[in-house]
Amino acid sequence: MDQNNKQKNHADSETSNTYSFESGSLSGNHGPINIGETVITTYNNVKQHPLLVSLGVIGIFIIIILMITFFYPKQETEATKLIKEFEGAILKEDVDAIEDMISPDDSDMELEEEYLHQLCDYAKGNPEFLSQTFDIMNAQKALYEDEKNPEIDSYLLRQSSNEEIMSSGIFYLKQEWGLFSDSYTIGVRPQYIQLTSNNPDAVIEVDGEVVLKTKKANSTKVGPLFPGIHKIHGERYFHYTDTTETYDTAVNLFDFESVTPVEINITGTVVKAESDLAGVQVLLNGKPTPFAVKKDKMEVYPVRLDGSQKIQGSFQLPWGGVLKSEELVIEAEYDLYDITPDLWEEKKVVQLMNTFIEDFNKALNEEEVGYFKSVSFKGVFGSYNSFQDYIDRHLLNKSSFGIGLPEASSIEETEIVGDYYPGVVKLDKTDEGYYLNIPLSFKFSNGFERKYSLRYQYKNGKFQLLKISEI
Repeated sequence: MDQNNKQKNHADSETSNTYSFESGSLSGNHGPINIGETVITTYNNVKQHPLLVSLGVIGIFIIIILMITFFYPKQETEATKLIKEFEGAILKEDVDAIEDMISPDDSDMELEEEYLHQLCDYAKGNPEFLSQTFDIMNAQKALYEDEKNPEIDSYLLRQSSNEEIMSSGIFYLKQEWGLFSDSYTIGVRPQYIQLTSNNPDAVIEVDGEVVLKTKKANSTKVGPLFPGIHKIHGERYFHYTDTTETYDTAVNLFDFESVTPVEINITGTVVKAESDLAGVQVLLNGKPTPFAVKKDKMEVYPVRLDGSQKIQGSFQLPWGGVLKSEELVIEAEYDLYDITPDLWEEKKVVQLMNTFIEDFNKALNEEEVGYFKSVSFKGVFGSYNSFQDYIDRHLLNKSSFGIGLPEASSIEETEIVGDYYPGVVKLDKTDEGYYLNIPLSFKFSNGFERKYSLRYQYKNGKFQLLKISEI
């Protein structure tokens, strides 16, 4: 009996899962199941109008895309990301990362890790350099991406042309064209040093490499160089002192100008020399140097300050012979030394003075001195036709205002005294020849004193007394 019940139950379970469709309802052995007229109607419409369904799906897809675009955070562009990473690498001094990002414009630029460390140090110590560099990069990015950033636009884009912006910056945003898409790197422009030296016999090195050997004034352009601090070393041999002087400096190429001028002047220790005579040659320990004092003070080099070196002036007299000044011991840098040779000691000057004194005595004794009548005279008070006119009218009392030397005074005792004014014999060179000025002070036997300056012209091997001035 149990077996019959089991078979009956199994038959019941099989018959309980059977269903049948009727219009508007789903029927089974448990009764009708109603799913509504709407589903059936929609199903029939879809079968009849498939194009409307496709357009609806596309519209829904576009709406979803627009919503994602509007609400999803905007992603950084490759250029923006590169600029930020480059700035971060500089601030962190991550030279490996910097090296991976940069692309030198010239393959001859030698990239050394030292220069990248210098870049980091310089950028940290000079915020304006860092700020200006990234302002330029952001302006370049804006031009590449054809975007308008109001902040950048007001600062650079309005102040410079597109060409100027794209050519700006030592480190700049470089776009590299690709077949399917463009990429960006940090470009590095080559830097140059314009070396100039007015020193002959100089050898100049940049970063240990000889770049210039001078004969006369020379100039050369060194590069391309990677931006950084580059060392310059120079040496120069001075044959007149048998010494070699050196010069060392460092040039900072973190400048927004591509060419940095550097003038090299290798001198060693310097002193100055002056002379009342133009054209005095400078001697060091008796040896001639290339220095000749003209009108202004002259720098003299190289010198030693240990007391072993002496400076002296040497002058070639136009009428023959050489006159030298006293030797002076060099003691301190930039000291001024007067190396004027003393023309009072020159025999031709002494001869001219003695001749004048002799002729003056003759004129005072009323003996005729012919050339005194053609020598002009300029007095402190009054005017005269010649020096002879001055002697007659003023000294010998042949006018109402003359002082008149008394007859009791022995005119032969007229003498020249050593208290000269202004005290310096001068020799000037002009296009018309040399002019010699000799100041003399006279004291007559009765105590009367007068001072005169004699002006001679030396031309064609002869001296001529042109003028006498009372001083």
